Amino acid sequence: MSKSTATWSAAELPSFEGRTVIITGANSGLGLETARE
Repeated sequence: MSKSTATWSAAELPSFEGRTVIITGANSGLGLETARE
């Protein structure tokens, strides 16, 4: 399998204010950034 080359920024994401979200997988992407918090 090849590693994903997709890139994104937080500015491109919709607001999650007032919502409950579940983020799984801390290897990359949102999961990794959330785990770093």
